[in-house]
Amino acid sequence: MSQYYYNYPNGYRLPAYPNYAASPVANAFKTGAMIGATGATAINLYQWSKGQVEPQEAVKSVLRAGVTTGLAAGAAKAAGTLFKEQPVLSTLASFAAGTAVAYALTQPEEITKLIKTDAQEDA
Repeated sequence: MSQYYYNYPNGYRLPAYPNYAASPVANAFKTGAMIGATGATAINLYQWSKGQVEPQEAVKSVLRAGVTTGLAAGAAKAAGTLFKEQPVLSTLASFAAGTAVAYALTQPEEITKLIKTDAQEDA
């Protein structure tokens, strides 16, 4: 049992590994955000070096990409978890949820138009 603790000379012991665990959805969000932000950073650095984008716009683009891919990955994980006993359905649900969230976040004008059209049809 002592292998999981760090023993200080004064007898105080701390766990070698923290006792908390993030949810799988939170982990998916973090991973997705990191992947999206690093990819966007690489693209924006290249564009900035060529004078094609201003630094402020590049930062906005990186943040937007990180949040979008993080939320899409979290939604995909959450949807896939609902059907974890059925691998094919889990994969399809993950794909659909991730795609829907990414689309909604990258096409806000289109989503707003759809919502308004549906509301007008219902009235």
